[in-house]
Amino acid sequence: MSVSFGSWDSIGMPKRLKNPTSGINTNQVSSISNAQLEKNNSTGVSDRAVVLDLSKDYVAPKASAQVIAKAAAVTTQRTLKVGSSGDDVRQLQSNLSKLGYSVGTPDGKYGNGTKNAVISFQKTFGLSADGIAGKMTLDAVATALNRQNNGILAKGQISNNVKTLQENLIKLGFLSGKADGAFGTNTENAVKAFQRKYNLTADGLAGQTTLKKINELIKNLGKPSIPTKPINGVYTPINNGSKLTLPNPGDKITVSLGTDKNDVKAEVKKDNCWTLEYSIAGCRKNYPNQPCLKRLESAISKFSYNEGSQDLLKLQVPGIGECYAGAMVEGFANIGDVVEVTLDNNTRFNFMILDTKSVTHPSSDLIDNNQCQIKGIGHGYMSDNNSKVQLSICEFITSQSLSGKYSAKDYPSGSFLTDRHVTSAQIIGHANI
Repeated sequence: MSVSFGSWDSIGMPKRLKNPTSGINTNQVSSISNAQLEKNNSTGVSDRAVVLDLSKDYVAPKASAQVIAKAAAVTTQRTLKVGSSGDDVRQLQSNLSKLGYSVGTPDGKYGNGTKNAVISFQKTFGLSADGIAGKMTLDAVATALNRQNNGILAKGQISNNVKTLQENLIKLGFLSGKADGAFGTNTENAVKAFQRKYNLTADGLAGQTTLKKINELIKNLGKPSIPTKPINGVYTPINNGSKLTLPNPGDKITVSLGTDKNDVKAEVKKDNCWTLEYSIAGCRKNYPNQPCLKRLESAISKFSYNEGSQDLLKLQVPGIGECYAGAMVEGFANIGDVVEVTLDNNTRFNFMILDTKSVTHPSSDLIDNNQCQIKGIGHGYMSDNNSKVQLSICEFITSQSLSGKYSAKDYPSGSFLTDRHVTSAQIIGHANI
């Protein structure tokens, strides 16, 4: 049977001939493992037989991902569980191993080791962890592996690269806790939060673009952000500005429960309390004739801000960029000063002082959830029978109403504050408001 060389495409699959009466009808082809190809006599070329082994590497690499995927889809999936055996079990074991799960040597036998690996994957991916590999689990494994093969860090994977990603997200303030190398829902949400902040596609997949941006920020982490030149009429940099002296978690400090009560000693808790000062709408409603409103109105009239968003107020200050706003302790900074705040994971943010917090209140003014005051630091909240204190260094202003959220970390741009505490705060400049 003669087969024209032109009857075969680049991956060794027979083409349907334009003219079924000439050459071979491809429907008659039953095997392509070893095809004998002959040039048609009409070409004037010798009709010496040429044998092409389609299993060789010179053919296989030309197969497209789409063709491979279609071929794989032909295989009917079955539910795999303890007691199952076969090539599909071996393939599942191999895939889980590639994703970082401990299954031992793939042997095609679905035992307790494979079940435990499946449970671990299901928990990481966010599926029901029953240890049974049904269609949903098998599809999730395939998806995670496909992304890994394409250089994308994504949910369901366990690796050192994922651990590095988590460590970087923690340093940048998008993820809390300890890096464990398992890409689960929390890591996915942290990636999405990062992507939203930097105007990337918020799909939770850490591909080249997202990883490049993260690495860029990590590389510049800790570098001075103080502008060297003033912006006429807007902003003046301050070199070697005042620093706020802060205690470390675990330190015992003196806390005031009110000027009319005796001070107590309390242990500083690890995380800060990220309280809110007020919202723009709330300030307009409750303090219409107060200086705080005049300062706020001046700031949002001079600098563009995230008007209309249900988020923390973020001013765009020429020379320094994004700047949160609110209050810090009285005596540290003046109204209009810009403070560079550093957290315990080396994340930094700029904070404009639009109000100050007094630490000379009587106890009658300190009735909000065990509120207290600390000289030179600001406010705080007592717990454990007044033996521990959670510091409130920065109190934020929101761009809209509070909406039942009373902590800055519960707002979209404040998630990086979760489980964090301030290690240093330094005045870096002054905004003319």
